[in-house]
Amino acid sequence: LPRGADQFGNAVQIARIGAGITLLPNQVSAEAIRDATRSVLDDDSYAAAAVSVKAEIERLPDPSAVVASQFRHTV
Repeated sequence: LPRGADQFGNAVQIARIGAGITLLPNQVSAEAIRDATRSVLDDDSYAAAAVSVKAEIERLPDPSAVVASQFRHTV
């Protein structure tokens, strides 16, 4: 349910990789939310994709290490 800023791009990517369903503002209704929620809960492929995203995020470097490395290269 993206509303602004980078949420639209993030929602598109999540849907593209199969980790969720995107409902744009003009698509939001109680029924649409119910149907999307049921789809995600009933189809194990969404959970598998979410686990894959989680693993990818966990492999990313710690933000403080990234900041520290940037300061080492600019000094």
